[in-house]
Amino acid sequence: MSAKTDYYYHFGYTVFGPFLYGFTGWLRNCLKSDSIEKIFFFSRDGYMMQKAYSVMDGHTPLDLPYEYVYFSRNSLRRALLWNCENYVDSLKYLSKQRFTAFSEIASYYGLKRDEMSDILVKVGLKWEENILFESLPTNNQVDAVYQHFKDRINEMSRKQYNELVCYLKQIEMIGNCAIVDIGWHGSIQYYLECLLELSGFKTNVIGYYVGVNPVLPLKGKAKGYLFREGDLKYRKPLLCFFGGIEKLFQSLEGSTDSYEKREGKIVPILKLYEYADDNVIIGLIKDLQNGGLDYVYEAVQRCIQVENNKWLYMPLVRFGMYPTLSQTRIFHSFYTTDGEKLYFLPQKSILRYKPKEFLLALSNSMWKTGFMKEAFKIPFPYYWIYKLIRK
Repeated sequence: MSAKTDYYYHFGYTVFGPFLYGFTGWLRNCLKSDSIEKIFFFSRDGYMMQKAYSVMDGHTPLDLPYEYVYFSRNSLRRALLWNCENYVDSLKYLSKQRFTAFSEIASYYGLKRDEMSDILVKVGLKWEENILFESLPTNNQVDAVYQHFKDRINEMSRKQYNELVCYLKQIEMIGNCAIVDIGWHGSIQYYLECLLELSGFKTNVIGYYVGVNPVLPLKGKAKGYLFREGDLKYRKPLLCFFGGIEKLFQSLEGSTDSYEKREGKIVPILKLYEYADDNVIIGLIKDLQNGGLDYVYEAVQRCIQVENNKWLYMPLVRFGMYPTLSQTRIFHSFYTTDGEKLYFLPQKSILRYKPKEFLLALSNSMWKTGFMKEAFKIPFPYYWIYKLIRK
C-alpha cells in the first residue's frame, strides 16, 4: 500500500468509519421501534449505508428484508410532470433556490441542449442563463420553451411514470417501508410520496437520514441522525462539508435518469458517473470507503455501543468545520460536474484569481470552509464566515 493510499484509508478508518458506524447503529435502533416491514437503501448516497447495515445485520440480524434500489430526485419528479395542468403548475416540483440556471430547468423537463438551440434563439434565452426563481411563474421566455415542448415533456413523463409504477411493484414497496438516504431537504421522500399516492399504492413511508429539515409537506415521518426538524443544532456544521460527506457515502455509479423494461424486468438507466474517466479519484474513494467499512467490521466485533457516543460522529463534523491545511488536501482533486468541473478547493494560488472568479469558485464549492482554508492558509475562523454567508 502506497503512502498516499494508506493516508486515505486511515482517514476512512478513523474519521468516516466511526460516523458510518454511529449512523447505522442509530438507524437499527429506530427500525426496531417503528414497525418497519421492509428497508430500501436509495442509490447512490445509500450505498455505504447498505454496506454497513449488511455488516451489522450479519452479526445481529433484525430479520427485516432490505434492498438497494434506484431512485433520484430527477427520476421521480420527472414522472409527475404529465399530471400538471399548465406551465405554472409544472414548476411545483422544481427545487427552490435564489437563482436557477436554465440548464437545470431543461434537465428538470427532460430536455437536452442539442435539441433546443433554435427555440432558445427565438425566445432570447441562453443555456447557462441564471433566472431568479421567484420570477419563473411570470417568465414568458421559459413559458414559451415549455409550450414548445409541452407534448413531448408530457409524453416522456407519462412513460417514466408507467415504468416507475412497474418498478415499485417489482420491488414490492407496500406497507410500512423505511427509505434510507443522506437527506438534507426531504425532497426525494416528497416526490416518492406524491408518486405512490397518484398510483394508488398503500404505502406508509418513513425516511431515515444523516440529517433532514423538510422544505416540502411530507405525509410520512422523516428522522435525522444529526439534525431534524425542531433540532437543527448540527445542520450548518454538517452542511458546510456536505459535498465531501456525499462522496464518502456514494456508490461509484451515475445518478438514476430513467427506467426501461428488459427481459420482463424494469431496470434503471444511469447517467454517466462524474468520475468515470478519473481512475485516480475512483481509487481514492475506494480507499476512503474500505477504511470506513473495515472500522464497522471491527466495531461490530468489539460490540462498541452507539447510544450517546458523540465521539463517533464529531471527528467528521469537526473535520468539515475546522480542517487543517494538510487535511484540506485530502479533497484537493475532488469536483462536481455541471457542464464543467466545479472543484471543492481552489486549484491555483489566490493571487492568480480575479476577484469575481474567486467568488464564483467559492460559491460553487461544496466545502466552503475547506476552500477558504486552502485559499488563505492562515488560521482564521472560516466556519464563522461560512455561517455569515449562509444567513
